[in-house]
Amino acid sequence: MNCKDRAMGYLSRKMRTEKELFKYLKECGYSLEEISSCVVWLKEEGYIDDVNYAVEFINYSIEKGRGKGRIAADLKEKGLSSETIEDGYFAYEEQFGAIENVEEKLNEMAVYFFKDKDINEKTKGRFCRKMYRRGFSYNQIISAINYAEVTNTKAGDTD
Repeated sequence: MNCKDRAMGYLSRKMRTEKELFKYLKECGYSLEEISSCVVWLKEEGYIDDVNYAVEFINYSIEKGRGKGRIAADLKEKGLSSETIEDGYFAYEEQFGAIENVEEKLNEMAVYFFKDKDINEKTKGRFCRKMYRRGFSYNQIISAINYAEVTNTKAGDTD
């Protein structure tokens, strides 16, 4: 099987970054020259687009409740440069709206997490650690906790 056919088969299953494709083709035993010409052709034809990959990954990750730090780390792990990641965030904002969606999602998670719980130092700490692992900044987490306190207090007043 030639390099282009192998690459097309690999890309047909899901989107891949240029680095992921390069690594796969190298593991299949193709020469660097074959891989390079194949990757150039695939980029020209639009089958590989790391910025578009970043946009889709960012959208998916936000829906999963991940923060910007975690998303950036995951994208770097997949071989994207910091510049490509920033381009991806810019393109995401153009396509889906501001990154405020991340804060909205975090606020929703905070309200849900603290629902029917006392908001004390122990539960705040638990929520903070959980969200920090997901890649949210300390300021984002504190803001979400404050939002949950206000929201849950208002919900309690209407009962």
